Amino acid sequence: MYYKEKVSRNNKIKNTNQDTDGVAYHSKLEAHEGQNLIDKLEKKEIMGFTRQYKLSFYLAPVTATKCNETIHVLRCNPSDYDRSEGFFMDNYYIDFMVEHLDGTIELIEVKGQQTQDWRKKWNMTEAIFGKDPGYLLKVKT
Repeated sequence: MYYKEKVSRNNKIKNTNQDTDGVAYHSKLEAHEGQNLIDKLEKKEIMGFTRQYKLSFYLAPVTATKCNETIHVLRCNPSDYDRSEGFFMDNYYIDFMVEHLDGTIELIEVKGQQTQDWRKKWNMTEAIFGKDPGYLLKVKT
């Protein structure tokens, strides 16, 4: 049987991966935020949280009523999405999705260095969730 030896590689921003209580984080800053959320959960200040929460962005066709033309609207995480009816754009794994006691959802991104690719995905996240009162968006540096 053949086993491939795992090779440790540096990531593009030179973060140091952290292992805290058996949970792997992408940086020390992210591990610190994860521990803060665990503390809040134990104190029952939040309902729960999810690490590396997946957001899928796509363009969905919509018929504009005034001009009867089809336009494409940016959407996220469809429940009944049929790929033949839209255009997949990108996936974004946000660091933490927090469920608060009042029902609001907080999306937290922990960033040491902002990359161009991250900025593009964050802008799409802000476009979809930024004006929704049920969502809070935070970037922690």
